[in-house]
Amino acid sequence: MKTKSIWIISMITITLNALLISCETTPFSLPLKKTEAIELIDECLSAQSGGFTHYVSDVIKLHQQVEDSCNLSSECTFNSADQNVEFNHEYASNYSYSLNCGNTGSKELSINLNASGSFESPGLFSTDLINANCHLIGQDNNQLEYILNGYYSREGILKSKATKEDFIYCLSLTLTDVLISKNGNILSGTAKYILGGVSKGITSESFNYMGEIKFEDSKQATLTFLEKEYWLKID
Repeated sequence: MKTKSIWIISMITITLNALLISCETTPFSLPLKKTEAIELIDECLSAQSGGFTHYVSDVIKLHQQVEDSCNLSSECTFNSADQNVEFNHEYASNYSYSLNCGNTGSKELSINLNASGSFESPGLFSTDLINANCHLIGQDNNQLEYILNGYYSREGILKSKATKEDFIYCLSLTLTDVLISKNGNILSGTAKYILGGVSKGITSESFNYMGEIKFEDSKQATLTFLEKEYWLKID
């Protein structure tokens, strides 16, 4: 996994300037098809592909391990792997965290994530890196939910199974008041997303999409993509 991570970082670094330009500009072309872009966002959220929902599950597990250890800072590692007919993923995740307790009994868990691995869906294959920097509040026993705020991103090498084309991509989520039940289900909240990248073909076309994701109960979310709404299942 370490060798693979070094390779991913090298590949991303080679095209970093082009990728950053793509992520920061508003105009876009469509080298990555709309259906593929939506599928990529979906899989970056889905637990089946080791996405954001799986990250939330890890964070809740971490909370349960440290909830009685105020003012603790440490690190831990979670490995994740799953495979079925349509989806599979494999990631090694390293978390650094600190639990701060206020004078009023409030607790805040600060979590940083660095992960590397891959996922495969019906239309896509991706080898990528995941980074997150989030804050979880509401861990005391008197509160029924947690609230998560922060930043979550994935970037790496993406292959379209339909076109056989490769892309360098980055997807960033800015999370606002994501409400999570004590058992780890996402109940509500929003995320602003930016999906940008560049194709690795001769023309090196760039793409850039921006919009909002609204988390809903029952393990689903509504994606606003090019001013239209799409329903996503994220469990």
